[in-house]
Amino acid sequence: MKRSALAMICAALLLIFGAVAAAAPQRQVTFSFTELWLDPGDIYEEEGVRYADGYLVVEAEHLPELTLSSLPLLGSGDSGSLLIESLSLSYLDAERLAELDPEGEYGFDESCVELAARLYLDPAAVESVLGLDPAALEEEWAAQSEEIIAYWIDAVYEAYYACGADLAYEDDLYLSPDDGGLVELELSAGDDGGAVIDLLAVSWGLEALAGRLFEQWTNVGYWFYDLSLAGEINAGESSLYLETAVSYLLYEYYYPYPDNYTCWIWEGYSLLPPVPEAVELLGLEEGYLDYATDYEGIPRAWHLREGEKVLFQIPENWHPKAWWEPYGPPQGADGGYDLSASGVSYRWEDNLLSFPGPLNMEKWAQHYSAIYWEEAGGLPNGLPYVELSPGPHYFAASKGLITGIVVFLFLLAAGGLIHGAVALARIPQRADL
Repeated sequence: MKRSALAMICAALLLIFGAVAAAAPQRQVTFSFTELWLDPGDIYEEEGVRYADGYLVVEAEHLPELTLSSLPLLGSGDSGSLLIESLSLSYLDAERLAELDPEGEYGFDESCVELAARLYLDPAAVESVLGLDPAALEEEWAAQSEEIIAYWIDAVYEAYYACGADLAYEDDLYLSPDDGGLVELELSAGDDGGAVIDLLAVSWGLEALAGRLFEQWTNVGYWFYDLSLAGEINAGESSLYLETAVSYLLYEYYYPYPDNYTCWIWEGYSLLPPVPEAVELLGLEEGYLDYATDYEGIPRAWHLREGEKVLFQIPENWHPKAWWEPYGPPQGADGGYDLSASGVSYRWEDNLLSFPGPLNMEKWAQHYSAIYWEEAGGLPNGLPYVELSPGPHYFAASKGLITGIVVFLFLLAAGGLIHGAVALARIPQRADL
């Protein structure tokens, strides 16, 4: 009877723990550079430096840092769901320019960015986000739409300057129609009492805002184009799926004598220029840029948290440097590093380089590359980095030889076992003699 009661208690505890685990799913974010465009036709040059772009896919689930209450709201943000059915960010080509501005009224050019989105708000989100009554949606929207649109435009302007996107873009935002931008927003009632919002905005500088918001999230900044985003934002968490092309992802570098080879390098940077205002905005020390190296952009590094991971799918006939220092194993809860942990991994058979979190790349580099830091007079330029060298990885190039050696060793071991078994079988017979 006692054993039965104990088993029932243990089963109840397991059910409770299971329910808690199910109620609190873990945050998971994967940043995958699925393509690196290193073909000669994809490479471009600016100010004497050759660059190559790439493609980034972000899969993020259970994000507690992005909720309805973190958006610019006219309501409480305490309930409901906002579904991002589609959101795209792209530069205008000649054909699209002719459609949007046939008379040249706005003065748009190919450096303008078009933001197009379709959003769905359930009835609770209509109230908590828009501050409107779902039962009288169309009437209240007709009366308050201009005020709501103006409120959102002001919120974008505030975010643009608060995060330093004007420093990154080296210009102001021109989103408001008063500034020469274009904003069109249409709202219609959904079948279940919710609302469908179609948004179109054209302006200069929106890609800088997107890059800086990404940088605030990840600690590194990128220039995005041809971006698409889908996801769901709720009162307690969010999930997002993002695909985008990334400008200036890699740059070409030549190592002179005695190395005498050319490679492509990926480094982490901020979108912000190396000026005191940017250093202050990033919360860095006053002397952060007082080093021997002249920076074109402020060096930054991924600060991967638990559940985060960065993946590089390296193109065929390229491989990462054999030692991709200063990377290393994940950072422990005590701030130290377990050198016996797997940490950074490279699967040569798939040409896949993986950086699992938690991992503060800059702190790891400072701790395990102390001499390098001293020689650089401070933070080495662009640390940390990945260096891609031409040609397949040694293991991939030599897999035939390696396979032959493995097969030979296997046959040798098998032969030894057979010979040993035969010898053991004969020992008693010799003993009898």
